[in-house]
Amino acid sequence: ATPYADVGGGALWSDVYGRLEFSGLYAVGGGCSGVGVAGLALNGGIAFTSRKRGLVGDGVLSFTLVLPNGTVVETSGAEEPATDPSLRALHLAMQAGGASTF
Repeated sequence: ATPYADVGGGALWSDVYGRLEFSGLYAVGGGCSGVGVAGLALNGGIAFTSRKRGLVGDGVLSFTLVLPNGTVVETSGAEEPATDPSLRALHLAMQAGGASTF
């Protein structure tokens, strides 16, 4: 299995970089360590290394969300038959970012 980092809500890039520093993993992320992970990932996710490694959102495997009705769901970009198509579509929409929403 491919190693990955589980980043929780409210994390800053300084948190992520600090945890990954000696792990051998790399995350496409913000150049300013005080930027929130979620904000950057959901607003386009352009990083210094994006030309080589893609946008921040490209590396997101799943999102955990609370829907307006209070239901907690986990989205996935996987194309497995077990993946709910509507959750996969939501995942891809979030992964694409909303760069013009600020």
